[in-house]
Amino acid sequence: RGNEGAGIGVAVYRLSEGSWVLLADGSAAPRALAPGCLCEVCIAGAALAAGYLNDADLARARFIELPPVGRIYRTGDLAVVRSGGLVELVGRTDDMVKVRGNRVELGDVRASLEAAPLVRQAAVRADAGRLLAYVLTVAEEPLDLLGKDALRRFMHHVVPSYMVPADFKRVHGAFPLTPHGKVDRGMLEGCALHEEERPEDSGPPATEMERLVADVWQQLGLQ
Repeated sequence: RGNEGAGIGVAVYRLSEGSWVLLADGSAAPRALAPGCLCEVCIAGAALAAGYLNDADLARARFIELPPVGRIYRTGDLAVVRSGGLVELVGRTDDMVKVRGNRVELGDVRASLEAAPLVRQAAVRADAGRLLAYVLTVAEEPLDLLGKDALRRFMHHVVPSYMVPADFKRVHGAFPLTPHGKVDRGMLEGCALHEEERPEDSGPPATEMERLVADVWQQLGLQ
């Protein structure tokens, strides 16, 4: 709590003896950070680590020189400066994207999609300004049964239109993970099942599962 000083778009906060937390917004002009400014949380000081063991590429990306502060570590956490010097963590740089000029937190889209009937788990990535959704379904039901259009209508009910994914795809079994145990968004498309979507006028539900799905969507007013 309390701004210790300002540099090139950087607010500096004392963490402990020999360590500092910085909020950097990437601007080029020297200025103090105004309340409401979205910044990346960085760490500097004598206690800073030398880098990542056996991962030179990641070390180069995260441990950088930031004049006039010096060497810093980019945590990837996003924060907003509040009035009175308070700092609120709001997300991650790798989860924040822009869609049609709007800032979107991928985790918010994922959480909303996971609230949809028969969606067990979801992951969302951005590609060329579009949101793409990948889902694990209950009982491995294909999306032609769940209904992509019904999923779109559900999302339109719970989030703004710019947060509705442009496409929905199913992944079999489990999502691919990074060595750190996080969903590997770069591998999602290669794991997606390419299922043909059944036309909406393909007739009434023919099986017990189809009748169950239709009943769920009807109760939500989405069919």
